[in-house]
Amino acid sequence: MTQTISTTKNKQIEAPWCQYEYTLDANELNGLTKQLKGSVYFDSSDTGERGRYDIFSAEPLQTLDDEAKQAPKQELPSSLKGLPFVCGKIGFASYDFSHARSRRPQSIVDTKTIKSELPLLYIAYFTWSYVYDRAKQQGYLTFSPLCDDAIQSAILRLIDGLQISSEINQSDKANTRQELKSLTWYKRQPFNQYKKAFNTAMDYIHAGDCYQVNLSQQFEATSNCHAADLFFASRAGLNTPYSCYMSLGNHQHILSFSPEQFLSIVDAKVTSKPIKGTIENTLDPKDSLELSNSLKNQAENLMIVDLLRNDLSRICELNSVTVPKLFELESYKNVHHLVSTINGKLKSKFTELDAFYSCFPGGSITGAPKKRAMEIIEELEPHRREAYCGSVFYWSDSGRFDSNILIRTVVKSHNKLLCWGGGGIVADSILEEEYLESITKVKNLTGIIN
Repeated sequence: MTQTISTTKNKQIEAPWCQYEYTLDANELNGLTKQLKGSVYFDSSDTGERGRYDIFSAEPLQTLDDEAKQAPKQELPSSLKGLPFVCGKIGFASYDFSHARSRRPQSIVDTKTIKSELPLLYIAYFTWSYVYDRAKQQGYLTFSPLCDDAIQSAILRLIDGLQISSEINQSDKANTRQELKSLTWYKRQPFNQYKKAFNTAMDYIHAGDCYQVNLSQQFEATSNCHAADLFFASRAGLNTPYSCYMSLGNHQHILSFSPEQFLSIVDAKVTSKPIKGTIENTLDPKDSLELSNSLKNQAENLMIVDLLRNDLSRICELNSVTVPKLFELESYKNVHHLVSTINGKLKSKFTELDAFYSCFPGGSITGAPKKRAMEIIEELEPHRREAYCGSVFYWSDSGRFDSNILIRTVVKSHNKLLCWGGGGIVADSILEEEYLESITKVKNLTGIIN
């Protein structure tokens, strides 16, 4: 195999495993994303506690059935186990996948227009990866023994060509990409329609059907730009630790700038970090103080913490579920959030994917209690959520599992783009505030301000 890029080959990795120390810039990653099939990019967008590693892969060996029972699994050399993902499964579950698993009547699912061609569930096995360690500022390109020689050679040649192209045209490429917020977005739901749904949700809450309902609205735009160009042009100004790009076909793409972790499982330690409680970041220090002291937002957060403690108790060992952090403030360029952390120890009889299925979808985007809140969402929202409030995940052959919740997410299907914004409705919610919050959360994606 001819290899021409200027990399350092890691000689500590024994054949047939192969690793190169090489760092890809944003233009090269964008080029790979567009030219390889089934591209997936997990973008941590940060350094430190909220994010350290970026992960890229493409050209999966095979797609798997719903439960991923017939999947390859490789034993990693000890020197590779420190990386979050080398080879293994990467997948996507739409919010509507939860209805399929509960076997809801097809007539109910068919009452709403589906705007994209995304699958309800997608899982594939990937045989190589590029991982960038933000702490060390070093990239690692690793090929497993199951990676076809022809694919390995093609990837190396492609990187070589992109490296030359990037050096020549780097400034031009960066300046010609269009951001998502520069597109013309419009609301698909008039205010009066949202108001009607809000009032009905409040009726259910006051009647005791539920404590909280997450209500969303949908936005739409049109663009012939490549989805990867839109993603890479937009990511620099967002800086969210659970961002991702996923290509599920020539015309089906997920562009997510999510700040929220759903489930992480490492060495049987389960972690979930639900977000509940949001205020716009106007750069005034009073914003974060107002959110931190808001009893309403703390109550919303606590409802979801209790829900997730219940979800985790089904898959975790007795008395292992704890809440080490409650109502922590996390700040981003557009909003401040309240975030809590819930831990537990996974029961040995469950796999990481079992745990994911059991807890899916995340309670922070349904409301509480989950089952009744989801029934009310199904009744009140005029649109399918599709990818929104679903999840993208990886399950490395090392055993490490991580997943996000697909908020702040855009789906590009052919030339149509969809985006959703929502928030938790509780007994003391105010219509105008909740409506504005659902817009504020995606203002940096859509440019819509009211």
